[in-house]
Amino acid sequence: MRSLWALVVLIPWLNACVVAIPIPAGQDPDASRLAVAESGVRILLSPGDAASEVRERLGEPVVNLGPERVYVYKWAVSWGRLVWFVGGPSAAAAGVEPLVEGHLFMVALDESKTVVDAATKPFKPFSTITAQVGGWLSEAGRVEHMAELQADAPGRERSRLFVYRPASAPCGFPRFDSNAFKPSIALDNVVAGDLHKGEYLGLEAIAGEHVVTVDPLPHYRFEGQEDSRFVKRLAEMRRPVSLSLTIDDGADAYLEVYLCTGTGSVDVHAELRDHESALGAIEALRPAWAPR
Repeated sequence: MRSLWALVVLIPWLNACVVAIPIPAGQDPDASRLAVAESGVRILLSPGDAASEVRERLGEPVVNLGPERVYVYKWAVSWGRLVWFVGGPSAAAAGVEPLVEGHLFMVALDESKTVVDAATKPFKPFSTITAQVGGWLSEAGRVEHMAELQADAPGRERSRLFVYRPASAPCGFPRFDSNAFKPSIALDNVVAGDLHKGEYLGLEAIAGEHVVTVDPLPHYRFEGQEDSRFVKRLAEMRRPVSLSLTIDDGADAYLEVYLCTGTGSVDVHAELRDHESALGAIEALRPAWAPR
């Protein structure tokens, strides 16, 4: 059982008291069929397994980076509850928050859609899943695994979609684009990555009609915390935006996205851009999966 410590913080200048008491709980051994140590990864998968076998064995990934470049599965293990109380002469509030530990299981695929590598990593809630995949690829010596989806890479026979989030956004005071929100990008209902400000995603796509969905609060980020008071309040602000577009054969398409928050809501802005203006904007950005 993981040990936890009680935390008591006094704020005399506010004439109030904030008390937070963690209550530990034993790890549920059935928390997830994917809750495995690094040594157990090879038992689940082996190099050369087909992508279809991976999905049959493990289900659909929460993130399908590329897509069809890296499958990412996520699970959460509960370690207990955090009971908190805020008291003062004019108001008081209390609540219970779940304490969870997230994990990622990442599976790299080659161009023939077969497994070439796999690993488990702790989930870092303040980072995008895309960046965490990039960090693993770098550690594994596979930095070039996603290189063909960079904006300055030579064109391929297959079409591509570039979705980018500028470092700054024209939200207008007092609203702003916050990195506290890491929107997911789904291509035809398949989440293919998420974005910090100042980043772009390159996605392979067949020519034709597509639907791109930008979700400012993707569900997988809060797995195991669904009954959290804080998460429920965030869910009230969740307003995904979908946009239809046509990608020509062998061509690239570009979508600029940014968020505006600060007044009790998170609004997604998504606009198609032409080749010239988009490339000019992307030149100042970094691939979302690039090692930091």
